[in-house]
Amino acid sequence: MNRKGRAPPRSAVVDFLERENYLSLERGEQRALLEKVIDLVLGPTPPGEDTLDLYGAMIREIDEFTTRSLKAVVFGGGTGLSTILGGDSTQPGWSESPFSGLKERFADLSAVVCATDDGGSSGELVRRLPIIALGDLRRAILSAVTRNGLKKIYAGSDPGGIDALPRLLQKIVNHRFAGRTLRSVSQLLTASERALLPEALAAYLEETWTFFRTDEELGALSVKGHCLGNLLLLSEIYRCARPPRKKGAVPGHRQVLKGIKRFAHNLGAGQEKIYPVSTNQGELKFLYTNGVVVSGEHKSSVSRRGFPVDRVWAEYVGGPRVDARLVKSIAEADVIIIAPGSIYSSLIPILQVSEVAAAVRRNRRAIKILGANFWVQQGETDLSIRDLAKEFFVSDLIEAYDKNVAGSTTGLVNLVVSTNLKNLPADVIQSYALERKVPIYLDKDRVDALGFEPLAAEIHSLERLEKGKVFQHDPARFARTVHTLVFLKKALRRLGSVRVARNQSRPARNPSRGAHSPPCGARDLHLCDYMKEVDARLAAMTIPSKKLLRLLPDIFWHNRDILLDHLKFLRGIRVVPKDRWLRSTVWDRILAYFDPEDSVLHCRSDLLDAEQDRLREDLLIGLGESLLGNYALRKSLRPLRQKGETIGKIFEITLRPSDELRAFLSLDKIKEYLELSRLRAAAGRPHVYRLVINGDDSFTPPGLNFGLLYSWYLNNSFGGVIEYETSLLKIASSDLIPKLTMDQERQRKLIDFFRRDVFRH
Repeated sequence: MNRKGRAPPRSAVVDFLERENYLSLERGEQRALLEKVIDLVLGPTPPGEDTLDLYGAMIREIDEFTTRSLKAVVFGGGTGLSTILGGDSTQPGWSESPFSGLKERFADLSAVVCATDDGGSSGELVRRLPIIALGDLRRAILSAVTRNGLKKIYAGSDPGGIDALPRLLQKIVNHRFAGRTLRSVSQLLTASERALLPEALAAYLEETWTFFRTDEELGALSVKGHCLGNLLLLSEIYRCARPPRKKGAVPGHRQVLKGIKRFAHNLGAGQEKIYPVSTNQGELKFLYTNGVVVSGEHKSSVSRRGFPVDRVWAEYVGGPRVDARLVKSIAEADVIIIAPGSIYSSLIPILQVSEVAAAVRRNRRAIKILGANFWVQQGETDLSIRDLAKEFFVSDLIEAYDKNVAGSTTGLVNLVVSTNLKNLPADVIQSYALERKVPIYLDKDRVDALGFEPLAAEIHSLERLEKGKVFQHDPARFARTVHTLVFLKKALRRLGSVRVARNQSRPARNPSRGAHSPPCGARDLHLCDYMKEVDARLAAMTIPSKKLLRLLPDIFWHNRDILLDHLKFLRGIRVVPKDRWLRSTVWDRILAYFDPEDSVLHCRSDLLDAEQDRLREDLLIGLGESLLGNYALRKSLRPLRQKGETIGKIFEITLRPSDELRAFLSLDKIKEYLELSRLRAAAGRPHVYRLVINGDDSFTPPGLNFGLLYSWYLNNSFGGVIEYETSLLKIASSDLIPKLTMDQERQRKLIDFFRRDVFRH
């Protein structure tokens, strides 16, 4: 009975579930029934005269159910987040239907963005300025633009003009500079388009762009390759600084949030709707199962390690800084959604921020949905930890969260929504396979066994699939699915079941999972400060080549695992003419090496004309050699004879005493490295190390081997001989071949040595 004493109206959905004996069904049958309800809402009404009226009533009931008063929070970054918010605003056809997605279902909708990207325009900005990455924030803001948001600000505008604004904003915000800058934002629009732009919006855009162009710090930036929307958002953040702003000052917490808020508001995306997970700058770290750590989101996508990602974490300058209003929004949300997207570079880092995860777990009444990806992502989900020979399944995504988020996924998710792949045409799968993309299939039984409710629904765009053979999330269908799930939770409560929201306090599947997840770390330097220090140290060296002076900063930017202390024993670079090159090329063809006598990296002149990857590789090998400094007092290679027959060679190296050593590594660490490289200390002579070489076999001296390992660790497309050796780690060890196991163990220890002692991860 309700408050007025009247019985609540009968629910068609509850009648349907009762008729189908929902409560007495097995789990799989219950799940299939819920999926049938979702299919009814998403698709045409199925035939059958006896059920037509019931199905029609169910659809009407769900459609009439409003979620406008409910609060929703969505986590993500990049394409996945912007798509479900309101469509991918980087796509040309977005402005044809810009008002769709979650923003049309939930008036109180907050988006949390992982702002750690370091590629493209965002990467160039964080390379130059102490700012968070802005690209994914810009995309989310544009996708979050609503008709009501535009009307509230530009109420006096022609109604037809309001509907045209998303197209104009898309043209402006997504404009990418090929070269010269703009005097005025209006230059990007035609005369007829300028007539549709409200005066207040035009004035705001011009004022923001003028500030960027005339500001002493921002105006000095090259605009080439940048997205105008990123620069406008950057300008707004810097405009929010309290005067007088000093050049080089770090934008503070409130300043960053105020700038995002003002930019979003003026574009019609509302206020306090789009949040970075941290206003302090962060950098991602990726640990692969072979033991290598890679710094930077962009590098993880291009550095093909050949092994799956094991762990990921972010290091923030001063630690992560989360806004209290965001935490409050999460704690009060009725719906919490993890968007489809880059699991390691966009999603897991958000949930690793302790305040965010704690707020999600405290909220025990919200329905919590994980939107599964459609396709594997190269560099992230193309290799499974469980089996290197197979692709990811949805259960692998869940286990990645479990392994990387402290406390695992307990209390973070209860529903997993994936698309229905059973009707995906074979020619579409084949077309994507040419791009090295394969579907991420929903393995329902395993997901259910892990403690989650797996549901499949056609949440992809049927129109794009039919017209362009493109298989992507559809913002309207995804939002309608969420809307239906919220309704079903209410209906099942009336039925006496809360099956849609599984028990959030379920026992941990494995108590150790997530327990040792890397926490969000703290770093001392902004990325731009790291690069300034690199530039200062390079400027103090003698480097005669302009090409090297241009290339070296890029090498450091793309390989930020290089420590500043790695430059400590390098005084400069000397370019040596080919006819004066003294180093033998019998043992190797590397055209750059470190000479401890003068602490200079010698580079053969023709290397400067080689392709850039070859030049980068040889320079990194030489830089790696410099870390050993002057460690070798003497080296010798002498024949090994037995009964007058030469049966091999003995390589011998005598180390300098500690008081004479000038090297990045201590003497004890150098000895540890030599032993890992198969050299052994001579009996009674702890400073003498030897290696026995069989017959006429060749070998790699420890200094060169160190340089090769150094270069390979930074980029495994370099140092091919090392890549060959580390490929042993992919082979299953066997008791039948002890040598294989011994070689694998030695390789693991070498990689651990470089991660721990050379790169200090």
